[in-house]
Amino acid sequence: MYTFLESSIDRIYFLLLFSLLLGCSPKDLRNNDLQQNGISLENVNKGKSLLMHAIDNQNLMKLNEYKVYSLKASDKWNKQYMMDINPWPGDNGALCEFRMVFNTFDSQVTWLEGELKNHTYGIQSWQLYKYELGNSPVKIEDDDIEFIIPTMQYFLELPARLLNADIVTYMGEEIIDQHTYHKVFVTWETLTPNEHDQYIVYINADTGRVERTTYTIRDNFMWTPSNFYGTAVYSNYVEYKDRIILPQKIEVYPFDNVDKKSVHTFEIVSFNAGGFDIDELYPFPEIPKMGDSK
Repeated sequence: MYTFLESSIDRIYFLLLFSLLLGCSPKDLRNNDLQQNGISLENVNKGKSLLMHAIDNQNLMKLNEYKVYSLKASDKWNKQYMMDINPWPGDNGALCEFRMVFNTFDSQVTWLEGELKNHTYGIQSWQLYKYELGNSPVKIEDDDIEFIIPTMQYFLELPARLLNADIVTYMGEEIIDQHTYHKVFVTWETLTPNEHDQYIVYINADTGRVERTTYTIRDNFMWTPSNFYGTAVYSNYVEYKDRIILPQKIEVYPFDNVDKKSVHTFEIVSFNAGGFDIDELYPFPEIPKMGDSK
């Protein structure tokens, strides 16, 4: 059992660590070899090939034919060091329907139960809005929700979204829990840390699927400094219509502490490719479409 004393010690440890992080430079996820020797054409080609294989393995580009997709899922957030960091309004872990335009940041979340049942939050070209069933959308501002809605979509489509990054390169192998993983490093503009995030994608050498990714958080989400980073673990892959394969569960951890309590767990209950008109996710026709741009 996780005792109050252990929780208090953890919180003190976190606050000390957090204070140290505030004074540090942005987190750099490159290994020593990448820092010292940079990238090579061979490793670039291998990294892109591994990402393409992961995309093909999940048949993700089939979503490009449908343009839109929806899924029912819950996102349960756990308190960290006795602090409630859940960015969602309403009941924590409530079942919601997510509707998304593939390879964009345009999406909606509708609560299917709890105190926010029939309420929808959406984002269109980075404009956040909300509405209740039967009412018209209203533009709003909320940094937490504006961050979490497109972030969940990005992580669902991760290998497809990262393939076109400025820098994609193979970064060696690592054995975790007796499984061999190919590591692919991804970032934008420069190898050295900058305003853009860095990713290390772990692709299972046997299955060809993404099973975890470690990433930086440069956007200062909630209370995080720019050198904070996290790890997402993908598991229980499920095959749907047209052989589209998605993880049933995505668990997110602080730093790379996957043996600790997760920050939050996203669990998919059902999935459907297509099924609604793309215009439903663009309630403000006067706003230009931005696609995958920020």
